[in-house]
Amino acid sequence: QFKPEFLALSPNNRMPAIVDNDPIDGGAPISVFESGAILIYLADKIGRFLPTETRARKTVLEWLMWQMGGLGPMAGQNH
Repeated sequence: QFKPEFLALSPNNRMPAIVDNDPIDGGAPISVFESGAILIYLADKIGRFLPTETRARKTVLEWLMWQMGGLGPMAGQNH
């Protein structure tokens, strides 16, 4: 995970990271790292799971950030 090829995808040298070889803009592949960023990117790309209406989007993002900052790390500590 410290090899230059991986650091080009995930500069924080951690998983998860994805590469979208077919971005919406048709340009070069796009790399995305961090689970929340990946989920938002994919939801925006396919047009599902993340509302476009402001209040509904806010609620989904609040719960996503709560999971990333609270529940997710705590679950990772449970052996």
